[in-house]
Amino acid sequence: MPEHRSHIVLVEDSASQALKLISLLEAEGWLVTWVSTAEEAFITLRDKRPDLVLLDYYLRHAGDEVCRRIRMHVDSRSLPIVILTAQEDKELQGLDSGADDFILKSGNPEYLLLRVRTLLQKARPEGRIFAGGDTGFRTARLLAIDDSPTFLEHLRGELEREGYKVDTALDPLTSLDLVRKNKYDGVIIDLLMPKMDGFEVCRRINELRHQLEVPLITIVLTGAESRDNLFRALEAGADDFVGKSGDYAILKGRIRALLRRKFYEEENSRILHEFRARELEAARERVAKEAAEARAALVEELQQREEELRSSREELKRANEAKDQFLAVLSHELRTPLSPVLAVVAEWCDRPQVPEELRRDLQMVKRNIDLEARLIDDLLDLTRIIKGKMEMRMMRWICANC
Repeated sequence: MPEHRSHIVLVEDSASQALKLISLLEAEGWLVTWVSTAEEAFITLRDKRPDLVLLDYYLRHAGDEVCRRIRMHVDSRSLPIVILTAQEDKELQGLDSGADDFILKSGNPEYLLLRVRTLLQKARPEGRIFAGGDTGFRTARLLAIDDSPTFLEHLRGELEREGYKVDTALDPLTSLDLVRKNKYDGVIIDLLMPKMDGFEVCRRINELRHQLEVPLITIVLTGAESRDNLFRALEAGADDFVGKSGDYAILKGRIRALLRRKFYEEENSRILHEFRARELEAARERVAKEAAEARAALVEELQQREEELRSSREELKRANEAKDQFLAVLSHELRTPLSPVLAVVAEWCDRPQVPEELRRDLQMVKRNIDLEARLIDDLLDLTRIIKGKMEMRMMRWICANC
């Protein structure tokens, strides 16, 4: 049986760093899958079950956010994660995101191997908890709505560098059709647009939420922040209200936070659905088992009753045979003493010296003896009929007067 090779997923956007790490890890006999983006990492985690993840902290999509997404998914919450970084001051932030260890790239390679080896030895191999559940590892898809093509292209570039799939729309009405037809995770809406302002777009999207397969978040962007606009945006159904600026860090952070919450809700909903499905399946199996047990008990009871009936029939048969045997013996024993009596009576009836009055008495005795003999013969015939031994014979009667 071939020895199990530990599988490590390396998430590193620097090719030179990746090649050095792959060489180091494969020399230990480990199988290494290298991906350079968060999106590829999520696809790999969805399709495979690695034993450990080595994660670069400075990805286009922040490494700590990738770590949080991995921890969010129920099938990878116990997966060992090691964050690699060139800066030591990010250790606390990396550990808070859910990493098991935080190692400097400039450190001793033997230390990295030791930490990885220790985590692999302590990790318990686990299968998937739920089949086909990949909602936590899909790439988020966003729609940006703004009447400025320049701003949209700049915003698209910033968000795509974060690892998102981004669609854009210049016209608010067109954007509503896109929301209906596509499965977006979030919509970013400019507040001031000529045909329809961001409040109305947000309000209409909010009305569509219950019709969508994938729940989405909405963020309203504005060049002029005010308390009144914030209240109006939230009342229209927006999840957040962010000011436009040359620095997109705040917007990216708000998007990450909202998507994290959204994905948590989706994951919890999926887990709840899976549990309910399993409870329903367990209930069906329980009912089927109870029905099978009831059928088995009924079959057993029927077999028992059939056996009792067979036993009763055999006892009845034996009783009938004993009765028939008794009647046959009784008939024979009753007929035997009648023969000499009938012979004596017949002889006396034939004597001429017998007085007429005595003769009449003897004839009466003879008739009753004959009747008794016929009754005994009938009893014997009944016994023969019951036993199936009665023979039917054709006899020719000749009429004396014919």
